[in-house]
Amino acid sequence: VQEEWKAAKRSAQPLLDSFVAPKAVAPRALRVSQLDAVTLDEELRELLGSEFASIFKYFSSTYERYEDDLALALDILLFRLSVYGKHHTYGGLLQNLKFDFGPKPFQRTKLGLFFVLHIILPYLYRKVRRRSRDWVTLPTTDRRKKLWLFISRVESILQCLTLLNFLVFLKQGVYHTLVHRLLQIRLVHIRQGPRQVSFDFMNRQLLWNGFSDFMFFIVPLLPGRSFSSFLSTVFMSLKRVPSLFSSSTSPEPSVGAVEGGMRQW
Repeated sequence: VQEEWKAAKRSAQPLLDSFVAPKAVAPRALRVSQLDAVTLDEELRELLGSEFASIFKYFSSTYERYEDDLALALDILLFRLSVYGKHHTYGGLLQNLKFDFGPKPFQRTKLGLFFVLHIILPYLYRKVRRRSRDWVTLPTTDRRKKLWLFISRVESILQCLTLLNFLVFLKQGVYHTLVHRLLQIRLVHIRQGPRQVSFDFMNRQLLWNGFSDFMFFIVPLLPGRSFSSFLSTVFMSLKRVPSLFSSSTSPEPSVGAVEGGMRQW
């Protein structure tokens, strides 16, 4: 019996070790990276929303009527192109972060719940808020006024919970929103390695802002006729410049007209 017991113990030892051995835990994403990803997503959404609204600038009444529905369509499109297929947002991709939905059997369920809580519920809240603007002046016995009071209380409770969750996030470094904490969705690194910040876009933006500020300052000080004649001469000379796709036998661009315009200016 002892021999059989020892044999059974030896065969079950790898399974016991798998329960006792500590599991490898992926390093936490930095708090600043998670907050930067959220900020980038919000700025991208605001930029796309403003560009999308400019399409309907000649149909302002129609856009105001269907503003929430168009915003929902844009949010669904962004969700489909980023989170649904790739498990990361565009801001998260820039910060090397993606969503960890947990074990594979529960990923579809969590993804659907995340879509409902992150996209559909805010849309319904905006619709109700837009309709309830005139309910404030109604008497307290009206059901619409009671619904408005209930929504206001729920909104206050959610704001308090959001603040509490953010304080916990600053301490623990996980679940930066209530939706992520409720669904246990974490942000993890796509590729392991030190945090790298690219300043190429910032440098280009600073150079362009400096150049535009300089032009706004210097152009009003230039004489009008000579400056306009110089620009017209330059543009006329640029028209003679051959295209990049032209044959190699094309004539060399002449800069004499440009130099003449500069001397005249």
